[in-house]
Amino acid sequence: MRTSPLIDHQVNAGRVDSREAATSLRKDEPWYDGAIGPFRRDWADEGSDEDAALAGPFWYGRWDEIAQEHHARRATQLNGDARAAHYAEGAFDPDATKAAIAGLEIPVLILVGELDFSPSPMLAKQLSELFADGWVQLVVQPGAGHHPWLDDAAWFGGVVTRWLAQS
Repeated sequence: MRTSPLIDHQVNAGRVDSREAATSLRKDEPWYDGAIGPFRRDWADEGSDEDAALAGPFWYGRWDEIAQEHHARRATQLNGDARAAHYAEGAFDPDATKAAIAGLEIPVLILVGELDFSPSPMLAKQLSELFADGWVQLVVQPGAGHHPWLDDAAWFGGVVTRWLAQS
């Protein structure tokens, strides 16, 4: 492996729960009151399909037509078996993962949306601190959620293109 861009990755090993802090940043959004309950139920795996739909705005920096169309197609973009394996009990060994990350000596880009909850910028920073000095670049995309390429494709593309050219 020559380089490793981590873009809105899930961080399960050594995880710090930052969802409540991240979602509270959105409390002044017009959709917040109708979305926070469904979001909490959905994240706890207690939600319905309707809850998942109502929680949609939290995944995006802006809840516009592009985000709504993307979210409406979410069921066709998920692999249930892979998701179950990814989140399964014992799927991650935090100590082994941290040791492996600390030993990587390749350029790593961690790009996260400012408004993302999974991972939040705080959690992405904690992840970046696990890498060997000098190998990781942490970038927080302003105003972006979990899908930063939808929130501002030009900004996102510029950062990734520059990083790839330098790596």
